[in-house]
Formats: sequence, structure tokens, C-alpha cells
Amino acid sequence: MGALFRLLGFSLLIVAASLPAAGTERKDDFDSEAASRAIWDFCQADPKKLEFDHAPEAPDSFLRNRINPSSTDLSCGDPAFAMERLGPSLIDPFAVGRAVDANGGSIQRNELRFKDRNDWHKDNESNWYSINFKIVGAEGNALPTVGSKRWVNAQWKYEKLGPNDSPFLAQRFDNGVLHVTVEDGFCRCMIAKSPGDPSKIAGKRNATLIPIAPLECLNNKMNEPADPCVPQNLKLTAYAQDDLSSLPDPSKQWVRMTYLVKAGGVRESVFEIYANGRFIVRAEHAYQEKVEFPNRIKFKFGHYRDKVRTSADILVDQICVSRNVGNCDRSVVLPK
Repeated sequence: MGALFRLLGFSLLIVAASLPAAGTERKDDFDSEAASRAIWDFCQADPKKLEFDHAPEAPDSFLRNRINPSSTDLSCGDPAFAMERLGPSLIDPFAVGRAVDANGGSIQRNELRFKDRNDWHKDNESNWYSINFKIVGAEGNALPTVGSKRWVNAQWKYEKLGPNDSPFLAQRFDNGVLHVTVEDGFCRCMIAKSPGDPSKIAGKRNATLIPIAPLECLNNKMNEPADPCVPQNLKLTAYAQDDLSSLPDPSKQWVRMTYLVKAGGVRESVFEIYANGRFIVRAEHAYQEKVEFPNRIKFKFGHYRDKVRTSADILVDQICVSRNVGNCDRSVVLPK
């Protein structure tokens, strides 16, 4: 009888080990194209500019996603996607108009989004997103340090948009500067940026979170000047103001950005940003005007930029989405 129970226990252990970790909704290590196509919708991506790479060193597998002068805007044949637009840039707020290529295009895109809309989580749910990535020049080009504006490589939008159709939370790489923005009404605020060392402690830091100011906020209304604005609802807290300028540089190293995303409107919205496990900033109460609730959250990653005549790759080693941060990024140290 004891042998039977030991055998049964061993069998259950094997079954448990074969099951996904509890609470993990989606995790992709980009080991194979077939596995990734089961998770992601490729209709806004150019298959000729996607490559599943393998290397002897860590990470041993990753997705190479390229953008170059021939890239165009891909809308999946859906008018709703064709109407998506890029708002003013925080890096170059005085730029007027956009470069137009010979085919009349002014926006370039190579993005993936969840195939199953059940993976578009509800606005009142808290979910963790973790992205391990690097950005490098391609086809003999160095990464642009000027002239590159409105370059998004990860974004969160509402399924049912209000009058502001920009992402309410976005990870950007304008002019080679990794930065994160949130939208409050039509006021876009930069709340974290590189270059910097996320393990470096700069100046005096507090034992608990304190109110701090955004790095910059500009008006995001189309056809209006990108003038400075004051967010009406957004509240930021961090251990120190300098922490907002301490994101690592993904052009020099692999970077894991982890986000807590709860986008339930002015009373409930909470976003937290972590870089390589270190807490950077918490943003609360940001609210895009006239958004309907209940709603769902659409997540996309890849390239989405104004027309730039250079080539670059974003290398993505892993993307994970879970209700439990430990399933995606065990290095995260939660704030006190």
C-alpha cells in the first residue's frame, strides 16, 4: 500500500510539473514561430522583417523585429486600425508635419498583438506585463539620436477609445532615448526615461514613497501646438525624483521592463514601472477623457513610428502577462 501511495504521489508530481504556473495567462520565450503564432496576431507585422533567432549565449532564443525604410503601415484590413494615429512627440515637440515616402506613407509599423481577445484583460483588473528586450541598429545603420520621433515599441490602449486615440501607457524610444509616457486627458506626461543605471542610487532617497513631478508634460491634442500642460488627475510617487531618469539603455544591454497595469479610470487607474526588478515610479489616477467603462485593454509590441529612413531591430527575448508578478519577473522588489 505504501509503495502504491508513493507511486501515486510521484505520478501527481509529474503531472503538476507539466502544467503551467498558476496564474500565468501568457508567456512567450520566442523559441519557435509556430508557438508564437498561436499567441500573437501577425496581421500588423511584415513576416519578411521578423526572424526567430537562436544563439549559443543567453538569451538563447529571441524574436528579431526589424523596421527599415521600406516599412509601411499595416492595418489588418480593418478600418478601426487604419484610423490609429500617433500623437505629438515629447522628444521633438516643435516638429510640424511628418516625412512622406514615395508611396505616400508617413507611418511605419511592425507590431504584434494578442490573437485571442480573451487575453485583452478587463480595465478593472490588475495585470503584470514583463518585456525583456534590446534595440540595435540594422542594415549598417546606427540607432538615430536625432530626427527619430514618435517611435513606440510597446503600448496599451483601450478597446473602446475616447477622443484621445493615443495609448494611455506607452514605452517609447524617440531619438534613441527609452522613455515611458502616460496620458491624462490630452496631457501626455513622461514619467521615466534613460540613460541611466537602475542600480545606481543618485542623491538622497527616502525610505517610503513621496510625491514627485513628471519629467515633462505636453498637450497631445491633434492640430494644436504641443505646449506644456498640467495633468489634472495624475499623481506620481517614487523614492526620489532622480529615479525617474534612471532607466537603463536598451541599446547597450538587455533590459527587462515590468509594468503593473490597472486602467480603470480616474479613481482606479494605477501603473507601476520597474526596470530590471527595481521600482521606478507609481502613476495613479491618469484618465483619458470620455473613455467608456467597462472596457478592455489592448496590448501591442514591436515598432510603430513616424517615417524614418534608417533601419533598426528590437530583439525580444520574452513577454509575459500575469495576475502574479512572480510568474513574470521574480527580480521585482515591490515598494514599501
